[in-house]
Amino acid sequence: MLKIAVCDDNREVVKQLSEYLQDIETEQSIRMEFYDFFNGEQLLAAFSNDNPFDLLFLDIEMPGMNGVEIGRYIREQKKDFLLQIVYISGMPGYALELFQNRPLDFIVKPISKAKVAKVVNQVCQMLSKTKIYFSCKISKTIQRIPVHKILYFVSQNRQVLAVLDQSELLFYAKLDEVLEQVQHSHFAFTHKSYLVNFNRIQKFTPENIIMDNGDVLPVSRMHKKAIIDVRTQLCKGC
Repeated sequence: MLKIAVCDDNREVVKQLSEYLQDIETEQSIRMEFYDFFNGEQLLAAFSNDNPFDLLFLDIEMPGMNGVEIGRYIREQKKDFLLQIVYISGMPGYALELFQNRPLDFIVKPISKAKVAKVVNQVCQMLSKTKIYFSCKISKTIQRIPVHKILYFVSQNRQVLAVLDQSELLFYAKLDEVLEQVQHSHFAFTHKSYLVNFNRIQKFTPENIIMDNGDVLPVSRMHKKAIIDVRTQLCKGC
């Protein structure tokens, strides 16, 4: 079941998107649930507990909280990095503002059904791969950690420290061995001693990066090109 929310203060846009989604549900036999919201406050009220949605079509220009502020709240306050946000707007040119909210895509109005179908199919493919785990051995026991909960790995002599949302794990390994497991989940080196989950980066600066838990990590000159490449890949949808 794919749970999809649409948030736009223009009721005609919400109606059109809902009709597109219903058509796609029928044509592609994808089970969906639809939720309509007409302002940011209504939408965020639905986040009172856990994230109830898989995909969110979010207008940028709205009275009250705009789409950029809503996306920032979802990522920073709710700590939700799995919800796929697709921004919609009547104006292009928001890429830099939207990047830190990690959107899946950006659609310029008028919205086409083909574009909506492409996004839905992409999310379905992503959801089929979300249960990705990193495995390591600690005290003769294999630990399996959901990759999205890992912020970064740091090398400490012959051991590696995995920094998670609520805890840390220390195990024997090399960072290159760790990378073999997580390289397809947007992890990359920012420094010879740091392997970072780029989905969990809050801010980039020339000298360091700031993770969404507030940790500040170094950036080495030799890894700057790789950092730019991963950022570009993540921002293709902006």
